[in-house]
Amino acid sequence: MGPGIIRLLRPTMGVARLLRAVMLAVLAAAAALAQPAAAQSKVASANTTAIVLTPGSIVKTADMKFGNITVAGTTGTVIMTPSATANCQPSAGLVHTGDCQSARFVVRGKKAEHVRIEDLGGTGIVTLTGPNGATMTLDTMTIGVSGMTRNGQGAGFRFGNWRIDDASGIANFWIGGTLHVAGNQAPGVYNGTLTIDIQFN
Repeated sequence: MGPGIIRLLRPTMGVARLLRAVMLAVLAAAAALAQPAAAQSKVASANTTAIVLTPGSIVKTADMKFGNITVAGTTGTVIMTPSATANCQPSAGLVHTGDCQSARFVVRGKKAEHVRIEDLGGTGIVTLTGPNGATMTLDTMTIGVSGMTRNGQGAGFRFGNWRIDDASGIANFWIGGTLHVAGNQAPGVYNGTLTIDIQFN
């Protein structure tokens, strides 16, 4: 899967067995499709992908996308919820439009198996780099799950210990977080990488 893309717009005024999966945190760009002329024949194609998971594996199935953000001289945040239908809430002074998509991962283990999920970097912070070295940070990351129940506590950048409940051994989780945007943030595309560690036991 390719990365999502985050684009900043400025008004005209002024990370037992350890497995890893990587996702890109970026902004989403819109694509405009031109209308074909009458009576013309056009051909298009689409990629087809299938993933077969073996026990004790993890795969990223969606990148994190923060969509388009407009800044107007005010430092702020965009908070993304971790779910299949994520919400991106901008603070006052920022305008958010377009995509809002949590990073999604699928885990295959065995029913009642325990998994520990955490950020490989150990800092709980992802740096997104944009044009001419400009940066933004993603922190305060949160997790949403399906097919698992919490088993023990996890805080901060640690996403906790979980027990797989589904008879298939398959579970899903989503990662959200808080993106920090400066009031004078340079317009452009920003990219960052979050690496998730999964330990099965």
